[in-house]
Amino acid sequence: MNKPLPGAPIRVQYVCSTGSHTNHYGVGELDISIRRPGDYPWLDVGNVFFSSPTQSQLTELNAGEDTPGKSIFRSNIPRRMSRDQAELVALVIMKELTEKFTDGIPPDDEITEWKKAYGF
Repeated sequence: MNKPLPGAPIRVQYVCSTGSHTNHYGVGELDISIRRPGDYPWLDVGNVFFSSPTQSQLTELNAGEDTPGKSIFRSNIPRRMSRDQAELVALVIMKELTEKFTDGIPPDDEITEWKKAYGF
């Protein structure tokens, strides 16, 4: 049977935002990563998406010909929180991950017990 390799334990040094990206219309994301010791120290955890367009960006987005790119950006705006809200959410996620994984992230075969111990 073709089974995925099990996840090994991960020592966590810290959790942080490794950057953000914002497009021309104020739609973007904040990256969250875990830093661990070793040759490949960064682990991607996820992204917190935001939309904080200025009035001129909204005007530009709504002006002129409607293109597939503009439609995607326009639909993203109401589905996302502001950048300030995204930064707050990212801080809470990073703090919680740091606190929960002070002893590291358990290997796959210990996750069920870990979940029970933490009430998940």
